[in-house]
Amino acid sequence: MKGKIIGIDPLKESRTEKSFRRMYFILDDGKWAKTDIVPAYHNFKIWKPIISLYEAGAVVFLDGIELRQGREVDADSLVVITNQGFEVRKAHEQKIIQESLI
Repeated sequence: MKGKIIGIDPLKESRTEKSFRRMYFILDDGKWAKTDIVPAYHNFKIWKPIISLYEAGAVVFLDGIELRQGREVDADSLVVITNQGFEVRKAHEQKIIQESLI
């Protein structure tokens, strides 16, 4: 699945886990998703350059996003940064509207 990062929260402390950062995405199906990235976990090496790129002001598109349950992105997804935007299809009052996220 493809997606675009639309937000990353600052580092937060958790009551049960270590500190984490929440990331928000718009997916190619037009729905949003989120994931929590924990710097102490092994998968942080996948997300660190992506976070840095986004914080530098870049528009970041990803491919390879996998969902766990509901709208939760699996943080172990082997995502890759892509420079290709995508068309979002969403229903709007019984009509399908396409928007380009480029």
